[in-house]
Order: sequence, then structure tokens, then C-alpha cells
Amino acid sequence: MYGNTKNHCCPEYTPDFIALAESYGAKGVRVTKAEDIKTALISAKQNTKTPTVL
Repeated sequence: MYGNTKNHCCPEYTPDFIALAESYGAKGVRVTKAEDIKTALISAKQNTKTPTVL
């Protein structure tokens, strides 16, 4: 909402970027906590077959 009008240019939901990445052949990794970033980056670096989207 912008003031009293509804914003029609942007969806009111967040796309599933993991599914989107995987639909293009990439590996998708969801990081929800700061302490999981290092593990996700190590996993992405070890994956040499496809791009990884974090």
C-alpha cells in the first residue's frame, strides 16, 4: 500500500528463489540465519558443476 492506494506494480509476496534457481539448472541454497552463511558459502564453492544461488 502507498498511502491509501494499492501498489499494483510489485507483487505482495516473495518469489521462491530456490525453485527459480533450480528451474534454470543452478543449485539454490536458502540462508535464514547469519551463522549459516559460512556453511552455505563453503557448499557453494564445493559445487563446481552448476552455479549456486544463495
